[in-house]
Amino acid sequence: MYNKPIDKLTGETKSQRDFGEMGLDYLTLDELRLSFTEKQGVLLGRLELVDPRDFYRDFFPKGDLQEDGRKGDGKPCGIIRWAKTKGKRHRAVEDSHGRTQFVSRFLYDDLKAVDQVANMHTCFLPLCSFIGKRALASNARWCPGFAIDLDYVDVPQLLDFLHQAEKGWYFPTPNYVVNSGTGLHVYYRFPEKISLSKIDPQALSDLKHIATDLIWNAYTSKSKDKQYQGIYQAYRMPGTTSKLGTGYTVTAFRMSPDPVAPEDWASFVGDDWKELGSRLASSPHIPIAQARELWPEWYEERIVRGVPSGGKRGKWHMKRDLYDWWLRRCEREARDGNRYSCIKALRAYGAKCDIPFSEVERDAFALQPFLDSLTANESNHFTEQDVIDALRAGRDMERYPVKEIKRTTGLDMTPSIRRNGRRQDLHLKRARRIKAGMIEDGEPFRNPEGRPKGSGTKEDIVRQWRREHPEGNKSQCARGTGLSRVTVTKWWDAGELERRKTLNPTRVTIDLSCLGFGEMAHVGVAVRNNVDAATAAVVPIRTGLESIEVSEKGANGLSVRVVETGRKATND
Repeated sequence: MYNKPIDKLTGETKSQRDFGEMGLDYLTLDELRLSFTEKQGVLLGRLELVDPRDFYRDFFPKGDLQEDGRKGDGKPCGIIRWAKTKGKRHRAVEDSHGRTQFVSRFLYDDLKAVDQVANMHTCFLPLCSFIGKRALASNARWCPGFAIDLDYVDVPQLLDFLHQAEKGWYFPTPNYVVNSGTGLHVYYRFPEKISLSKIDPQALSDLKHIATDLIWNAYTSKSKDKQYQGIYQAYRMPGTTSKLGTGYTVTAFRMSPDPVAPEDWASFVGDDWKELGSRLASSPHIPIAQARELWPEWYEERIVRGVPSGGKRGKWHMKRDLYDWWLRRCEREARDGNRYSCIKALRAYGAKCDIPFSEVERDAFALQPFLDSLTANESNHFTEQDVIDALRAGRDMERYPVKEIKRTTGLDMTPSIRRNGRRQDLHLKRARRIKAGMIEDGEPFRNPEGRPKGSGTKEDIVRQWRREHPEGNKSQCARGTGLSRVTVTKWWDAGELERRKTLNPTRVTIDLSCLGFGEMAHVGVAVRNNVDAATAAVVPIRTGLESIEVSEKGANGLSVRVVETGRKATND
């Protein structure tokens, strides 16, 4: 099994613990390969195997893409992207910064590139066609369909998915099913390609999200944590090698020849279709004359005075606290399945809060080792290249909506405080009047006299247990005290947070002038907080006299700040 970091509180590997909470089993690479082979046998016995070129010809009919060598004909191209590899084991080629290098090439109308990339490793293609050299949303022109990523699928889940798909009870029968590795890619083809300039592209993404909710259910996947992607998402190409390694080829199977139009989802979507259907049927672009009548203030500002869209009305400017809050949530609540979306949202929050990209990038790469430690399957590590891709996907997203962050990450985004736009004093004044009226009318009211006597002592119980069992974990605490696991988790770090607030740093001054530039020194320090201990901290050496301020950093280390004479302290 892959050697993963150990959680110091529970003694369990992080990935096993987090994955276990999702109700899943940790699988080795050999087990994943066996599952792939078994699924391949089921699909070969029930569906028609499709050649990769025929698969893509169904989505990109002859004449839809630009011909090779005929630039300037106004037609778009597909854009294939793959990782550069070397050696028999196809190790990724990295740049000077240790990041995987990717190569792109066009998919022309002859589809020769499909054959040329056959059996290559880490090879992806979006289902949209693009004008330009990069697969950006702003360059996308046509969308012939979309694909759903259904992950954590073994044979039982595959059989249930095929049953649901054939019956068409919960979602339309898909056109293709692709055995992609650890899961499936479910493809739907539109009767006619859709121009992304004539409809709202976000409406198509919303339809794809709803389709994901319908297809990814308790019977078709072992995981409850659904993974949502937009219409520009690239997927492994049929005919190329899956992430399970050589000999495990991504394979496409035809399930139905009948295309599925967006309106065919109406009976499955229900009440949501009324709003979504109108967005799919109308153009997001409004003639300038009509816009002048509808939004005179906008017309005056943007058209007459020429204020750019990035001005005061084109972007939110939030407090830095929001960015720091999301960064903490990434550290606490990220899991295998939402890591990419968490980093993407981090970039968006950085833009909302006017955080320099250099800082967002530094925070994202600092999270990468932790996010990789959450890996549930050996074939799905979270690499630095994944961080780069997520940061790229999050650019120009200053107005990325909260509901989309909630949908893609699966994290609760319900506001902790709701006052309906009122100040706290006015809100509480109204609440007290309502409470008094309910009591006067004899209506049921929970705890009318406030918190029951004796409540609120569970924090003390957890604190006392932790003092008596310094090496214990939350599960042991819950069993030993009789409290619920939720209550134990709530108060587990309460004492630690309070102790950090009252901690007085120890200041020492040391002459470092005798050491050369860039050398390291081990400095012995003591943290005085009812703890009699000396801990070694590693401090980077500069030159001259420096003041070293040391404070405790949780239960596992020290935070060291180095102050050079006459300069401001800098974090190390």
